Amino acid sequence: MLKSSLFTLLSTFYVLVSFAQCGKDYEHLCKEELVGDHFTPLTIKQIDNHEGDIEKIEYAYQFTKGKKYEFYFDGEMDSNQEITAALFNVHHDLVLSNKNNETHKITFDCKHSGIYYISFTFKEEDSYCGNVGIGYLD
Repeated sequence: MLKSSLFTLLSTFYVLVSFAQCGKDYEHLCKEELVGDHFTPLTIKQIDNHEGDIEKIEYAYQFTKGKKYEFYFDGEMDSNQEITAALFNVHHDLVLSNKNNETHKITFDCKHSGIYYISFTFKEEDSYCGNVGIGYLD
């Protein structure tokens, strides 16, 4: 009984740690890409849809007028999968998207200070595990 309980506990811990590591391998790639483009990294967030059951992941940020921002995302994805990144203003009006150019990098010149939303949408049942790095240019 004790061995069985210990095995169950360790197995559960391993599974939780494995899921918690989603995207960890891509954090340094996001940071390196931003720094290589001369952007100061602001934050790196996880994009975790490893189960393929999420249609959209969204983060909100405060951006400042006159600054240039870059969003770079990378992760585990098959060649036939699609991920679309889009930036919306506070009213959820589309500001820009990578939908037509299929790049993993978006650059944004902020013309109005305020809250913006960056969202990642997935093709039905596609799994994705990675990160998005957000940086700014002084």
